[in-house]
Amino acid sequence: MTELILGRRATIDDVASLAGVSRSAVSRTFTAGASVSRQTRERVEHAARSLGYKPNALARGLTKQCNQLIAFVSGFQDNLYDASYHDKVLLGLQAAGFRVLHVHIGSGVEVGEALLEALDIPVSAAVVAGGSIDEASIAECIRLRTPIILCTGETDLQAVDCINSDNAGGTLAALEHLLARHCRRIAYIAGTAGMFSARERLAAFQGGMQMHGLPPLAVTQADFTYEGGLQATQQLLQRSPYPDAILCANDAMALGALTAVRELAGLRVPEDIAIIGFDDIPQAAWPNFALTTVRNPVAEKAHAICERVLSRTRDPACASVNLRFATPLVVRRTA
Repeated sequence: MTELILGRRATIDDVASLAGVSRSAVSRTFTAGASVSRQTRERVEHAARSLGYKPNALARGLTKQCNQLIAFVSGFQDNLYDASYHDKVLLGLQAAGFRVLHVHIGSGVEVGEALLEALDIPVSAAVVAGGSIDEASIAECIRLRTPIILCTGETDLQAVDCINSDNAGGTLAALEHLLARHCRRIAYIAGTAGMFSARERLAAFQGGMQMHGLPPLAVTQADFTYEGGLQATQQLLQRSPYPDAILCANDAMALGALTAVRELAGLRVPEDIAIIGFDDIPQAAWPNFALTTVRNPVAEKAHAICERVLSRTRDPACASVNLRFATPLVVRRTA
């Protein structure tokens, strides 16, 4: 019985030594279509099973100067929408036969810096789905001949595909709905400063209020989380008069706002305060929430991202696309 050596992965040289064959014979055994005798194949496969050997797909890809490795850049998954959205993108890429190098952006980490460090490993394309990346980093990726699918902003640079939601359109639809309900003391809870979607939604709210000649009752900032929405709303309720409507930059904050208004302050929703979110996460439709919100399409965007990755890996010089997905209002019971 072969002794199991823990702490080191078996290599192609280990297999060749145990099987009594050359390194190239092992390589041919695990290369589809390569010529190798039945006897050699059996010896190599037996040795590989004994050692727990698995071929290094990344190394094979690098040797061939081509691979199916995609860099996927994302931020914290405590945002309920992003958790679902990114999961569908990753599953879609894997279903299409790609391997994913997941670059997770933590607090205080620059997206461009993290992506460029990840490109020390050659990848076929990069999907940027979290944070905001500067144009200098995008240009450097292009210089390295790495196509980018950008889901957190827009650029006119070539070889970059932009896939985003209609943040402004959805926000304005929500605002018009509140105004139609005769809400006038409207407060806004913005998302994380600097994020592309947060900037667009806030600008749309402020522009819409100005267009109607109404000053916002208040604009406060949270961090796209339930706890952030809860705390921001508690502060808003200390105002006199308090808001008659709260528009939130995402659903997680809207659910926090709903808890603060209905459960902690004992006010009625929407009779005393109307609440609208943005994203239409699954929890928004739960009967105890029944949140009025803006639908931010998950499946459609994830599918588009995977399609662009396929297009870019087949033809890196293909024409760039700039897609904006519609964000319709979904009316439930909170507004």
